[in-house]
Amino acid sequence: MDYPSIIRNYSKALKENIPLKDKLLLLSIFQVMYRFFDAENSSYKVLHASAAISNEGNTILFGDDGKDSIGKTFCSLLLASKSSLYISDEYCLINPLTNSIFGNASIPINLKGETAKFFKDSGLKSFNNERIIFADDYFRESTESTIDFIVIPYMNSDKSKIEVPDSDETRYLYKSTMFGHNAKLLNPELDKVSLLTSKDTVDPINMSAALASYPDINLKIPLVKMYIKEPTDTFEMLEDIQNGG
Repeated sequence: MDYPSIIRNYSKALKENIPLKDKLLLLSIFQVMYRFFDAENSSYKVLHASAAISNEGNTILFGDDGKDSIGKTFCSLLLASKSSLYISDEYCLINPLTNSIFGNASIPINLKGETAKFFKDSGLKSFNNERIIFADDYFRESTESTIDFIVIPYMNSDKSKIEVPDSDETRYLYKSTMFGHNAKLLNPELDKVSLLTSKDTVDPINMSAALASYPDINLKIPLVKMYIKEPTDTFEMLEDIQNGG
């Protein structure tokens, strides 16, 4: 069964029929849909990640450490602002056997105010709504792609830099990106930001403990941590990552 197409079509129907003013309802439906699909389906997993394609044609997945990382949505939108090719926000469907990810640009994107302001002020992209948007209103959707790089972003850092984690941390970051949504489904208190409040409630120790019960995986995909002080530094660092710098 072509689950990626089924979910994509269902998402488009939800987008067309639920008013944007019902932001909480819209975000909640997608969260529940993807997390339960991940729990019930054995052929695909739902990555805790956003993804887009670069001008160079590379598919970059922006993952999450489940604790301190910030900026998946920002980085994916920034990448797409140059290439016009978007894959998915927050929920990336993957076939673990092939490392193929499947796009869904009809997922509602919870756009933070500072992100909307940055794109507007920089002239890169002006969004019609500063609260919630859909990528397919602004970019072309890439329906299937193979991951070339995984980047764990850390916005608002003291210094902009790229860091290659050691093997133990890399294994953890693979797990947090692959199993993060499932861990939060089973442990709702681990959600970093709930849909009801912007308060950061995640407990890093509990997240690490929750992920410890999941199997180690090796995606065999280059993975780096990207610390971002100024949003404009992101372009150069992403180029360095793709060039092996």
